[in-house]
Amino acid sequence: MKPSVRAAPDAASSSFWPDLSSLFSNPASRAASPAPPRATPAAPPPPPPPPHDPALTAPPPPPDPPAPPPPLPPPPTSPRLAPTSPRLPPTSPRLAPTPPAPLQRASSTSSTRDAFPPAAPPRLVPGNVREAPPPPDDASPDASLCAAPRCAHSWARCPASAFHVRQPDYRRSSHKAPSAPMLYEVFAVDAFSTPRKLPHIGRAVALPPPAAPPAALPPYLIVHWMIPNYSRRLFGARTVDGPGWSLVWYCRLSAAAAAACELPSPPPAVALLRRFIHPTHGVRLRGERLKCIIGLADLDEPGFSMMTRQLVGRYNYKPFLSKTASTTYVVPGSYFEIDIDTHTWGNAAVNGLYTVKAKMSAMLLRAGLTIQAEEDDELPEQMLAGCYLTHLDPSRGATLDPELLALLQSPSDLSPLPVKRSSSRFSASDHEASPTTP
Repeated sequence: MKPSVRAAPDAASSSFWPDLSSLFSNPASRAASPAPPRATPAAPPPPPPPPHDPALTAPPPPPDPPAPPPPLPPPPTSPRLAPTSPRLPPTSPRLAPTPPAPLQRASSTSSTRDAFPPAAPPRLVPGNVREAPPPPDDASPDASLCAAPRCAHSWARCPASAFHVRQPDYRRSSHKAPSAPMLYEVFAVDAFSTPRKLPHIGRAVALPPPAAPPAALPPYLIVHWMIPNYSRRLFGARTVDGPGWSLVWYCRLSAAAAAACELPSPPPAVALLRRFIHPTHGVRLRGERLKCIIGLADLDEPGFSMMTRQLVGRYNYKPFLSKTASTTYVVPGSYFEIDIDTHTWGNAAVNGLYTVKAKMSAMLLRAGLTIQAEEDDELPEQMLAGCYLTHLDPSRGATLDPELLALLQSPSDLSPLPVKRSSSRFSASDHEASPTTP
């Protein structure tokens, strides 16, 4: 029997059919051997493009040319700073560098005020209380003004004839008559609410320039009434400063008084005023002779109680001497100021004034000042200044600028004229009581 001859597989069959015995005999080799790659069918070739027929299809348009790049912006140059600018050449002094000024040390001979002058403080402009029309009839000014319409919180000019003053031979006759025209005429009034007393308010006032050349008397007179806004106990320590009210008159020297100063023998009232202002000759006059005349034109208008009306009527228009409450200041060639400090009055007078002041917004007041004449060569008296105060309301007082308030509260420029006060509680001739004495 012929042995069977096994045909050897060809290369194609051996590559396509792997050796199965090796796979079954060695599992590790089976796991490690990679799987044979699977054949992927080849993609069919693309069809050939159709033949190009120039008659049927138009040629594609030519591509657009590329856009040119945008121009670069010019460098930022200012015509004001350009070197070729005709307005500011390179050598312009406005652009030329300036070396810093050397620092100077203050010494006792040179003050920094010269190099850096301080800003001027604010100034008071007179006239925050409006002016009302004057009385229609000078013969009876109180009655005519009471019958006229009232303007609240205002003042009005007052004729000097409304005040009765001493006449010649007063010591024997005690005769009084209407005063001659006032030496100073009120032209503006201010009212301020203040936290404390503000003496010498004239140092912060912007007075208008005088219309006439300087005379022997100051061109302006300032009368400053400092009124407390509190009451005091009848017994105990007195309070002489605190919140209050400042009423300021601004007066101008009258033309008649200025002309009288040039006379060889001026009238007695003008000569007495010149002595009153003089720093040395008026020492005693300033401490004893300043006379105040204040009253109500209509006692029924404010609506006082019966007791208050009797008290006010008793002292209505009764002159009194401001012996201990007045202080004077003078600036030669500018103004003369009289401060009447009612904070220093006695307890009873301050409390009475506080009670009356509550009704001031319903009052028609007439107030004036004069210098008391005692000798025959000083008579007749003549009113210094005066005006009407119509329904003046203390609650409507203006407030001062803080910088101006600090200036007035500083002790600078407080150099009052010297005085010599009398200890007498009454005047020497007509026994006019002074409520300002303790």
